[in-house]
Amino acid sequence: MKAIKAYGGLEKWGGPDMAPHYASAWAWTGNAPFKWGKQVASHLGGICNPMVVVWPKRMKDKGGLRSQFIHCTDVAPTILEAAGLPEPKEVNGVPQIPMHGVSFLSTFDDANAPSRHTQQYFEILGNRAMYKDGWIACWRLDRIP
Repeated sequence: MKAIKAYGGLEKWGGPDMAPHYASAWAWTGNAPFKWGKQVASHLGGICNPMVVVWPKRMKDKGGLRSQFIHCTDVAPTILEAAGLPEPKEVNGVPQIPMHGVSFLSTFDDANAPSRHTQQYFEILGNRAMYKDGWIACWRLDRIP
């Protein structure tokens, strides 16, 4: 009840400032094996997800696992490299900003290839972290998820 009052009472539920979808214990369960809930990026909630890549003619390690740090910004550079295409500088006359990601195509052939994405900042609702060469410095807001 204390948290409900802190958010302005029951009349605020469902409004633009509050979204009480389910109990925090279920949020933590849904985020296992990581700490807290999906909105707590500082402890990998909501940002650390599995990815499946299938390319039978290229990948020999069927069902293999990879542990390199890869970010969503790395997907487009990987597809472009796999297709042998350069990063577009212009699309339909509109100049493009440079992509922030790096290709992870090397991991398709070598499960132990070094991570090329060595640094990444991420934040969700003030919960933030900096990843650098396998290390994470994180900060979590002290509030109920």
